[in-house]
Amino acid sequence: MKYLRSLYYMYEYLFYRTYRWQKRLWGESSAPEMAGLFAPSMLAVMNILYPIWLVTNMILVCFFRVYLVEEVTTLFKIMAIFVCGYFYFSFVSAAKYSKIEKKYIKESVETRKNNNRKIGLYLFFSLLFFVFCMVMTALLGDYARNYLY
Repeated sequence: MKYLRSLYYMYEYLFYRTYRWQKRLWGESSAPEMAGLFAPSMLAVMNILYPIWLVTNMILVCFFRVYLVEEVTTLFKIMAIFVCGYFYFSFVSAAKYSKIEKKYIKESVETRKNNNRKIGLYLFFSLLFFVFCMVMTALLGDYARNYLY
């Protein structure tokens, strides 16, 4: 539970940093809260849903000898929409983004540096993990095409 709570705060801080960056860049009129919503949503899909999709396909291919890419992909697209909705209702709806901004606006320089380091490491390892999952998916597809059909 503690891990999930710290992951939520990391996504919240990533939302805040992206929101503030877009607000300074384009102003309040360009809906920076929606741009801030993009980064945590995409990272959650990359880090949570994509590995589940990969493991599901591996189980189907290795144990049941079927390769249902379209069906599993459609299911996980629907799940991605729910993930984006979760982040919308957690960070944006009912002006929650202003509460998040007030929460982090007075952080010290040292805290900001530490949080930025955490976010940077998280982004780096997320992208590295995503590349690993992409390679595994390609290998799984080759295996399915060569040995199942």
